[in-house]
Amino acid sequence: QRFFAELKRRHVFRVAAVYGAVAFVVVQVADLLQEALRLPESVLTGTAVLALLGFPLAVVLAWVYERTAQGVRKTTPAAEGELEAIVAAPAVRRWPLGLAALAGAVLTALGAWWVLGPRSAEARSYDSIAVLPFVNMTGDPEDEYLGDGMAEELLNALFRIDGLDVASRTSAFAFKGSSVGTEAIADSLGVETVLEGSVRRSPSRLRITVQLIDAETGFHVWSETYDRAPADLLDIQDDLTDQIVRALALQLGTDEGGADVERGTESAEAYDLFLQGRYFWNKRTAEDMKVAVGLFERAIAADSGYAPAYAAIADVRAVPTGWLDDPGSSLDEAERYARLALAIDPALAQAHTALAFVQMTRDLDFVAAEASFDRALELDPEYATAHQWYAELLSAIDRHTRP
Repeated sequence: QRFFAELKRRHVFRVAAVYGAVAFVVVQVADLLQEALRLPESVLTGTAVLALLGFPLAVVLAWVYERTAQGVRKTTPAAEGELEAIVAAPAVRRWPLGLAALAGAVLTALGAWWVLGPRSAEARSYDSIAVLPFVNMTGDPEDEYLGDGMAEELLNALFRIDGLDVASRTSAFAFKGSSVGTEAIADSLGVETVLEGSVRRSPSRLRITVQLIDAETGFHVWSETYDRAPADLLDIQDDLTDQIVRALALQLGTDEGGADVERGTESAEAYDLFLQGRYFWNKRTAEDMKVAVGLFERAIAADSGYAPAYAAIADVRAVPTGWLDDPGSSLDEAERYARLALAIDPALAQAHTALAFVQMTRDLDFVAAEASFDRALELDPEYATAHQWYAELLSAIDRHTRP
């Protein structure tokens, strides 16, 4: 009782109570700011650790020092009878501060657990994800393609992971610029996790921040910030995919580490131009298709062996919005680029799909077209465009199932 009386006399209980309440609020505010400002996960973790370590320090300082009219100084010994008077006080005057101190300790521990406990990527396993378009933090509309392109390429890589359900690009990108919360987006798309990010670009630096969020709890499973030269874009793409797969804690056959990103080039310039081209291709207007072709041609000029760029031009020329004045010559060009892509990479599903579309629409050779679609889906079972165009073929021949 004398010890507890000494704790009360030295205001240790009061300091513990106030510190715990303040620490809890600070951690909650840090959590909100970390998500709103897209700060690295390490900022929030560091805040929680400091709050936790600061509690015993605050208690020790309250024991050793006291604040007086003359300033802070070492605590003086208790006067004669002072501790006895505290012990003899009614329980209603002795217990509240002790309980408040206990609450402070609990709040401090709860705040730290809030951040450090449930957020562990090893705590649970996830099998579904939606990849939202990355926010363009630069403010320049000409950089809009980069956030969309990074998200789309990452989405395509995740599609190839066995056991992982990935929301389609169309569904996920419908929330671009939306104020809808993460939980509502995940519920709408039927996924457990949501990946969101932002891109900020300058002439000399490329800053990409990515966060993987558990939709049920709202906690960040994993986040990372990349601050590198624009030439590192390809390495960032590889690193992103690998780390996200690890955070999802999936067992990928014998490899628990990650998934290969099939990008088709080692040229950062060609890859950047390809992303720009896909951005305009996805707009699907005649003018945007012309811009897309020009960008894909520049990507080929940067890397003549970049098969996806050839296949992308074939995609543009195959669909009506990408036709030139003569639809026949446009389809001829689509076939030529598709075969150029296949000469470089015979396992490129996009090229087989574009070729199949030409065989279906120009040649009306449904047998050859179906064989090409089958080959595309054999190479990439998750390729949505192949499924769509194949469905159009089956509808045209009045058959609604694959053999």
